[in-house]
Amino acid sequence: SAYKFTHTADAMARILIANALFMGRQKTSALTIPWCTYTDPEIAHVGMYERDAKENGIEVTTLTVQLSDIDRAVLDGETEGFARVHLRKGTDKILGATIVARHAGEMISEFSLAITNGMGISAIGKTIHPYPTQAEVIKRLADAYNRTRLSPFVKNLLSGWLKWQRGKTMTAKKIIITLALVVAVALFFHFDLKHFLTLATLKANHQTLLDYYAAHKLSMVGGFMLLYIVQTALSLPGAAILSLAAGAIFGSAMGTVYANIAATIGATMAFLVTRYLLRDVVLNKFGSKLEGMNRELEQRGFNYLLFLRLVPVFPFFLINLAAGLTRLPLRTFFLGTMIGIIPGGFVFVNAGASLATIDSLSGIASPRVLGSFALLGLFALVPVLYNRFKSKK
Repeated sequence: SAYKFTHTADAMARILIANALFMGRQKTSALTIPWCTYTDPEIAHVGMYERDAKENGIEVTTLTVQLSDIDRAVLDGETEGFARVHLRKGTDKILGATIVARHAGEMISEFSLAITNGMGISAIGKTIHPYPTQAEVIKRLADAYNRTRLSPFVKNLLSGWLKWQRGKTMTAKKIIITLALVVAVALFFHFDLKHFLTLATLKANHQTLLDYYAAHKLSMVGGFMLLYIVQTALSLPGAAILSLAAGAIFGSAMGTVYANIAATIGATMAFLVTRYLLRDVVLNKFGSKLEGMNRELEQRGFNYLLFLRLVPVFPFFLINLAAGLTRLPLRTFFLGTMIGIIPGGFVFVNAGASLATIDSLSGIASPRVLGSFALLGLFALVPVLYNRFKSKK
């Protein structure tokens, strides 16, 4: 034999004994003999090289996986090396394999077993290898072969199917959320719950609310904030009454804090739900037309939002919904809302602290107060206007 190794002599001796004593017909030329050179890292090989296959007129597919991609090799600090397999083109038949690794001599036997028994690399792919081991590199070769079996048509087919499945799941979720929101709003109006959110009702129950707050401070604050969050998130009527109630129950300072936090959380929820349900549809249909506006909002969205929050001309709930359809960053929306609603919120909460003197909601915010808010809103736009003027120059 050309392979003058101890393990070759052992294999030949076994064939000789079997043929001599048990009438065997095995040939030494049929042996699949691996070899290993014990350098650092070791070099092990079995079967054909690529050049051997080409000399025999066999077309070859060669796959290689680096040890640096194997977790155990990285942990051991032994990333120098690779595993390579030569397959008959178009099949999983193993023609030969080479491993360069610290323990390549111990790893090559898996390929020797496969070649000897006519097992393709697909069989190796079905074999579970313990993790983490360096022998996992052989499993990775099988995975690499399986990826080559995906034709462009099959790839496109699988990709389309996965997109359809994801789209179907997302659509179902969106339908469920939409139905839940519609039912919640419908129940609010069906049971005429808005009659609880009136100035007359608040005045009639003012003392009862104060007594409950005195006895159950924490639950009163939590319940109030939860009610305010739900009202804002669902864009229901009653925000002005709830702000008055905050002042009437908690006082001007803490009432403003509780109302501001709750309104900001509710507005953010409305913003996120709108973005989840509708933004993709809007961007797909009007994306190119909205691109300029979205870029502007990404850069200077805080100033624009602050202006909209301060100027009372724009409905609070409408800003929440419209902002969700844009690329306005969530952080910008949250901070802009929290800061922008402080002045208006304080006016209503402070008025609620003197609830007995209020006869109607219309008299709370005088034209002078509204004008002051508008002026503050214009100040918020000064940086934007300055940048535009500077860019034109």
